[in-house]
Amino acid sequence: PEIYPIFKKGRIAASYTQGDFDGDGDFDLVVANPSEAEVVLFLKEGQRYAAPKHFPSFSSISSIVSGRFYDQKASQLVMVSAEEKTVGESVLGERGRLIFPKVLDFKAGDPVVCEALDLDRDGFDELAIVSEVQGDYTLSVVRPLDRKQVRSGWEILLSLDLEGVKRKPTSIRSVDVFAEGSTGLMIFIPREAPLFFASKPGQSDQLFEVAKESAIRQNLLKDSQPSQVSFFDVTGNGQNELIVGRKGYARALALVEDDFVMVDQFNARQGEDEVSAVVPLFDSGAVSQLIFYISGANEFQLLERGDDEVFRYARSETVGQINLSGWSNLKSDRGASDSIFYGDSQFWYLPAEAQRWSKSTQGSYETELEDVHYTDVQVTDFNADGALEIVAVDGQKHVVEVLSRDGRDWSSLMYWEVFEQNMHYQGRTGGKLEPRQTVIADLTGDGRLDFAFLIHDRILFYPQD
Repeated sequence: PEIYPIFKKGRIAASYTQGDFDGDGDFDLVVANPSEAEVVLFLKEGQRYAAPKHFPSFSSISSIVSGRFYDQKASQLVMVSAEEKTVGESVLGERGRLIFPKVLDFKAGDPVVCEALDLDRDGFDELAIVSEVQGDYTLSVVRPLDRKQVRSGWEILLSLDLEGVKRKPTSIRSVDVFAEGSTGLMIFIPREAPLFFASKPGQSDQLFEVAKESAIRQNLLKDSQPSQVSFFDVTGNGQNELIVGRKGYARALALVEDDFVMVDQFNARQGEDEVSAVVPLFDSGAVSQLIFYISGANEFQLLERGDDEVFRYARSETVGQINLSGWSNLKSDRGASDSIFYGDSQFWYLPAEAQRWSKSTQGSYETELEDVHYTDVQVTDFNADGALEIVAVDGQKHVVEVLSRDGRDWSSLMYWEVFEQNMHYQGRTGGKLEPRQTVIADLTGDGRLDFAFLIHDRILFYPQD
């Protein structure tokens, strides 16, 4: 995956939403940084995201969504700050700034989480929002009074009491697993079973609770996380199933009338593997492979569909750790479906096709210097011969070694100790790693590359002879 760091971890995890905010046809990404009272905009440029742009916003944003709430080409943004007890809307202005959000007052209680959905399927989105009043929770659906007037007033279409909910919902998602012509929602509640609401054909202005008495909802889906839940047609019958990852497996559920039915299961490599995400890979319109993200092992597991239609484990690839809060697909300009994994301080972008980085060992080198372990490396071509050299630094032993390459083999050109440690000195010693920064540039103006090391409170220069 391509890793995009955003900011340091905070008390509240980041919130994400995708939308075409600049109206160019590509899906951009907005991330709410709750610890810094800001939102971060990543505009899509081809197969990559442009450098992030930071804009002031509400503090402690707990939920953020994009949608087509108005008759505009570009997407609009709605965010909830549970700490400020505020809902606001924003758009990308003509000068490239996300406008500071305008407060929306629905008088429906303290907002908790929100989601966009096209309830009546008229091409415009409504906003579903969960609110709290003295420990009681309500689901409301609201929309602008005038779709042609950006930042017009909003009205409440419907409101439902969430009876029996004891804990504050953490997320609400629009899910497409209901009968044709129906739009629905899934509300996630810590240590409780999620709630499902859907419209009915011919009654698009109302929502009804679905699978209320379902044992599968109450047991298998209890305390499931948003990242563990996907919906896609894995059976090939033309209707999406709800796919939920659990410990050791993922299971496909179909909604039949007013209950969930288990229709298939996909086993992870080991029974103790916690499946944190299930991503489908399609071939000719059908699901041919599944990717599991296993949070405990920090790896992707690939499952392939066999001739008997069973998905079986094929191989694993270690990819690193991410505290996953969700994931989503986006349609690329190549017709393939790329994926984004959302974390609390970073996100991963997984292109569906080639033209991406992959890991391949092209050579290695182990120093012969005793007790030396590199903490930093820099790569450059010192003598302009077209071959790269490596400057390797051990910041704990304060040693620098220069390596050159001949074919696939690396060898040492030279090494030296930048300074010796005074074992009797009791004063300040600087950072744990010294040198703590290396700069390679033409520092003398003679056209040749030189060294500079940042050590303690000084800079050491090494001009090239």
